[in-house]
Amino acid sequence: MNFQNNKELACRLCGSSCLPVLIGLFDDRFGAPGLFDIVKCQKCGLEQTTPQPTIDQLKDLYERFYNFGGEVDTAYTRIREWFLTSPLYRLWLKWDGDISFHLRQGTGRLLDVGCNEGRTLSLYARNGFEAEGLELNEVAAAAATRRGFKVYTVPLEEFEAAVPYDVVVLSNVLEHAMDPLEMLRHVRRLLRPDGQVWISCPNAASYWRQFFGRHWINWHVPFHSTNLDICSRSG
Repeated sequence: MNFQNNKELACRLCGSSCLPVLIGLFDDRFGAPGLFDIVKCQKCGLEQTTPQPTIDQLKDLYERFYNFGGEVDTAYTRIREWFLTSPLYRLWLKWDGDISFHLRQGTGRLLDVGCNEGRTLSLYARNGFEAEGLELNEVAAAAATRRGFKVYTVPLEEFEAAVPYDVVVLSNVLEHAMDPLEMLRHVRRLLRPDGQVWISCPNAASYWRQFFGRHWINWHVPFHSTNLDICSRSG
């Protein structure tokens, strides 16, 4: 699979020039092909992955290497389901940080963008929300539907909500966007005027990034398109 490299790479947010930060990273999680660089905008500071796969290439990479493939009733999935619904998991979140917002109680309509096979939808519903999902992986979306949830399989930019949402969740999603601002504009379009967006993503300013350097787990090329210096915010 050949990825187009842009020698004169411009920042996807402000259009300013970018300089390399790291060169020759590879997918050390799932083994997707290719070598990638991290470059940083000289004006706004946004870091991004280059070369950037096309939409069709990314879809192929997600389906082949990244996404849920339909596994059910394995030892791993049974242990995972037990752990996520156990008091032990709630204690873990209080100690480690609730980056996926699994402890938040509330009411109203909630959309989980990138809901995968619906594990998180079950937790949001248990916490009082009317949870729905958005998921491009149709195998995963079908699994979430079997759990009893309404799941839409269209891209965020094409999705139209019949009724606005009270909450939209972007849990480890924003860093996958080639244009984070454009993603947030579409999220705003789906929200009530007083709605909330809950965001969590790897913190590009973290100590662990400095400690591990090029071996930091959250470079996660080519799936992480941008790196942002925020950990977890809502508003």
